Amino acid sequence: MTPTVFFMWRYSAKKLLSSNVSIVAVFLQAQMTDDSALLRLPTVAKNHILYFCDYMEIARLRNVCHTLRNHIDENKPDAHVKEVYLGDRKYADIFFKSDNNSRIWIGYRKAESGSTVVCRSHMGSHPVKTISGLDLMDALIQDFKIYLRHLKSPLRKFKLYEICCDLLIQIMRSQPPQSRIFPLKVDKLEMHGLSEAQILATLPLFDANHLKDLKIETGALGVFQELFESEHWKNAKKISTSLLKISNVRQISHLEEFNGFISMVTATDVEFLKNTFISSPHFKWCHIVTDVDIDVLSIKETFGAQSLDLVEGIMNLWFFHISNDTNKALLVRVTLKKILEIERIHRSKVVPESNLLNYSARLRKVCHTLRSHIDLFKPDSHVKEVRLGNWENAEICFESENESANNSRIWIGYKEADDGCTVACKTHLGSPPSKTISGLDPMDALMQDFKIFLRHLKTPLTKLKLDEVCCDPLIQIMRSQTFKLKTNKLQLSELSTAQTLAILPFFDANCLKNLIVENGEALGVFQELFETEYWRNADKIRLYYFRIANVRQISHLKKFIGHISRATAADVEFLKNTFIRSLLFKRCTIEVDVDIDVLSIKEAFGAPSIDTMEGHSNRWHFHIPNDTTSVLLVEVICKKILQINRINRSVVIPGAKMTSPLLLLPGVTMDHILYFCDYLEIIWIGYKEAHDGCTVACKTHMGSTPLKTISGLDPMDALMQDFKIYLRHLKTPLIKFKLDEICCDPLLQIMRSQTFKLKTNKLQLCELSTAQILAILPFFDANCLKNLKIFTDVNDVTGEPLGVFHELFETEYWRNAEKIRLSNFYISDVRQISHLKKFEGCMSTATIDDLVFLKNTFIRLTGFEWIHINFDVDFDVPSINEAFGAPSFDIEFTNSWFFRIHNDTSVLWVGLTDNKVLVMERVDRSDIPPGAVKNECSRSSSETSGCRHESANLRKTCRSLPEFVDTEKPDARMNEVEISCDANRVIFRLQSGKRRINILYKNDEDGCFPRRFTGWEDNLASNGLNGMDYIEMFKNDLTVFLRHQKSILKQMVLHSDGKTGDIEQVVNVLKAHTETSKTGNLLLKTTKFSLAGVPAPQILLAISSVNAHHLRILTFVTVVTAADLDYLKAAFLKSLNFSHCTMQHNSVANLSEITETFGVQPFTRDCNFGGVSRLWFFRLPNDKSRVLSLDVHSDNHVEFEQIETAKVPSDAVIIG
Repeated sequence: MTPTVFFMWRYSAKKLLSSNVSIVAVFLQAQMTDDSALLRLPTVAKNHILYFCDYMEIARLRNVCHTLRNHIDENKPDAHVKEVYLGDRKYADIFFKSDNNSRIWIGYRKAESGSTVVCRSHMGSHPVKTISGLDLMDALIQDFKIYLRHLKSPLRKFKLYEICCDLLIQIMRSQPPQSRIFPLKVDKLEMHGLSEAQILATLPLFDANHLKDLKIETGALGVFQELFESEHWKNAKKISTSLLKISNVRQISHLEEFNGFISMVTATDVEFLKNTFISSPHFKWCHIVTDVDIDVLSIKETFGAQSLDLVEGIMNLWFFHISNDTNKALLVRVTLKKILEIERIHRSKVVPESNLLNYSARLRKVCHTLRSHIDLFKPDSHVKEVRLGNWENAEICFESENESANNSRIWIGYKEADDGCTVACKTHLGSPPSKTISGLDPMDALMQDFKIFLRHLKTPLTKLKLDEVCCDPLIQIMRSQTFKLKTNKLQLSELSTAQTLAILPFFDANCLKNLIVENGEALGVFQELFETEYWRNADKIRLYYFRIANVRQISHLKKFIGHISRATAADVEFLKNTFIRSLLFKRCTIEVDVDIDVLSIKEAFGAPSIDTMEGHSNRWHFHIPNDTTSVLLVEVICKKILQINRINRSVVIPGAKMTSPLLLLPGVTMDHILYFCDYLEIIWIGYKEAHDGCTVACKTHMGSTPLKTISGLDPMDALMQDFKIYLRHLKTPLIKFKLDEICCDPLLQIMRSQTFKLKTNKLQLCELSTAQILAILPFFDANCLKNLKIFTDVNDVTGEPLGVFHELFETEYWRNAEKIRLSNFYISDVRQISHLKKFEGCMSTATIDDLVFLKNTFIRLTGFEWIHINFDVDFDVPSINEAFGAPSFDIEFTNSWFFRIHNDTSVLWVGLTDNKVLVMERVDRSDIPPGAVKNECSRSSSETSGCRHESANLRKTCRSLPEFVDTEKPDARMNEVEISCDANRVIFRLQSGKRRINILYKNDEDGCFPRRFTGWEDNLASNGLNGMDYIEMFKNDLTVFLRHQKSILKQMVLHSDGKTGDIEQVVNVLKAHTETSKTGNLLLKTTKFSLAGVPAPQILLAISSVNAHHLRILTFVTVVTAADLDYLKAAFLKSLNFSHCTMQHNSVANLSEITETFGVQPFTRDCNFGGVSRLWFFRLPNDKSRVLSLDVHSDNHVEFEQIETAKVPSDAVIIG
């Protein structure tokens, strides 16, 4: 089909600016884009998202989720940072730490042309970044200011080094008066290396009412009286100073903890501190180092003889009873006459005999009056852990639950001697001499002592560890007992299966929750153990060299470590589903004998969240419903170890699928977000073959992710794995599905295993064979499919079309479709398309009756739009004329007929091009060419009412209307106007909707003969006017047009080739038209005004003829300087309506001049279609959501544009 034939006034949009015209354009254009799904969320929901994110996650979310950037910048969600370190000795560093173990360290170092920034977090290190022209301290200040905007909750700890002290003060002073950032609320403040002046200047930056813990590490400053008088010192509860001396002990009397120095302390000072601290319920400890020796004799005179004198007088201790406190005592200790320590301690530390582990035994021996009472009542031994045996040694170890584990341990060892055994005992108090017992076997001695212990065992044990050497004796003892041992944890080492089954019944199954069975040999499956109540009631189990028979045997456990012969993908999926629902599950580690089939797991779970160590470790992360802090990690290591752990979200490795902060949300909120989100908004994934597998590249609307290589996997297999994952999430019908031949057979393979049909409104099949088409269609829902496109190439052998596709016409997909397009397939009968609203395809031949059938069918068919059929055999046009009548409109190569549609403002156009291309289309009456309209109007007045005429035509053809037309000047209703002045001619182009009028004015021999054409200069000539110049005739017509054009134009273009002065006369006509109105209401109204090749004086004159209120886009020629850009920047920042401005140029100011003007280096990036963009960004006044961007592009154009703040690259600087 040639372009001449297909009614260019109908199907081609004539460009008003020729592509070969060099102009500099400035576009002022209001642009609207669809909001992202996340932006449609209510503010409450977005704040709820950010509530669960820490500072690192908010920063990452701001970078990767551009749709939330504006919200983050505006609302500044809390960083959730708990500890901040500013500086590190001589280095300019920042360190952040959160409660969830999230850590960020940022180091700033000096570089040749600026500074380098290194960032490390708990999730890995980021590449070193170099910032040109920015001092390292300035870079640190910028980043810390950003953090301070997000500081909303009190800090637990703030550590400040001298290197960053002055800049923190500088930041505080730069804050506006209305800022509420300072004073900072901090529980603990540490200052390192600060001078006296810096300390006093820094303290006001912190809230004295909130500060409770103060630590100052600095040089020898002596007494710092100003500090002691500050509110921060008076309100603090804990203070530690390095070489900073207090002047009086009363300065620390209000503290709970103190560590520092003083020149001298007297016995009176010590007594004052003792009396003060003994009456303070919150006091903990005090440590003071003195310059002058402490007078211990004076203290002894005050306190009396010391309670304990250790190491020959080097350390003196006094213990004091605290009123109304039976658990604590006050310790006053003087060491080396230089160190005074006062501490509130547990009474068990006062005298060794107070320890209850062996107190009853000692009392029984030393106090004969209590022996009977002890033997009768058997007081509780307060033991919590017992170990019986140690490999081959007969030993007993007891541990109590006292606060200090070192103060509550008894070890007894039994060894064979010549005539009996020796018993050695070691405690936290020392070792008594070994005792020899004649005539008694070591094991018998052990059992005697253990029997005594059992009499005093009244509370459940925390742990009991039993080695094989003591198993049989313990069984022998327990057979004579009437109770079962109660322990939370039982560890059996080197016991046989028989011993294990024999000893278990002597323990309380309801109390036993943690079972460890260790054995040095592989003993196979321990089926008898799995059937016991001990296995069923346990929460945690560890097996060494015993195997479980089935993964369901551990499904009830919180923790498990053990072995199994084989674990299938179904087993792994069962455990994942079980543990993800278990609220108490923590971890599971299973070693297998047979390699785990990782590929089968990938089919079940999809591609791993992260693949480390070249496939040696595969990890999948799964969201846990209604859990905002944890995820489930399934990991297969070396195909031999399966690990399933519930881990904190903060430790998920970067790049894994669970790293997004959005996954911190509870299930209800997550579902609400996902309701608004599509699969990935815009995503492209490419799979290519690599040396030992395939590479996967992913590009989205937000950028490209790093190329990923998958070893041992074919590209098509990788694609199908990802597509399977997508199908699991496909729940709503598609708008369009496009399938190319390369993916047809894999898709067939996938869909055969699916239980549903794909629902899509539009299906496009490219290069599929007829067999593939018929095979793939049944997997789509015929009731949903309304638009079918089949693109196939010609026959590879003959080069001919593929003929009639009979099998397709008989399918329900063809019958139910509304729009069909076939390429190189033929229909055999026009009745096969009679139900369609749109059709494009081929047919060998058709009769006149077929055309009449189609015309009659589509005139009656509601919703019909168009058909386009290419025929192999030419039609006999005279025969068509007999059926349809003479053509309504005839242009070269094309015959057109227009048929009225009953009760409809549309008409049916039948067009025949080259006698073999048939087009039938429902068109609006206003789109009928002028010549055709006259014929239709002469036949029916009702049709006239539906057709829109030019006022000029009515004025000439209807004699009763000229006066009315001249007086009322009805609206010309044009949308676009172009005036092009070339050498000795003017082209006047008018457009209203799809209707175009093009008029050429130029001189012939006898005068001007205007010609109207439809896109090229054809021979549709009008009557000439002898003796009238072409420019005068055009000016007259333009004046008439301007009188009638009352509606707003979409676009007006003035173009000059620069070789003629005609454009000046055109502009004069515009100006003269506006000057006829004193009120200015005749100013030309247009939203877009383009002036190409127009001299500067005429530009100003033309612009003054245009109504500025309606003008949104302006195009003109100029020379671009740095001052011009600065002026435009200032103007556009003030403009409320500005959106877009583009300037094409032959030259532009030097980049160094622009940089000097704006004071910031540009952000540089390569463009997709070539060239380099140099970008500056300016903050809009009173608008945080948008910025003004300036792009000085390398391809000779400059562009100003208002863009969303979220689209600003994270590395770019926003000026202002």
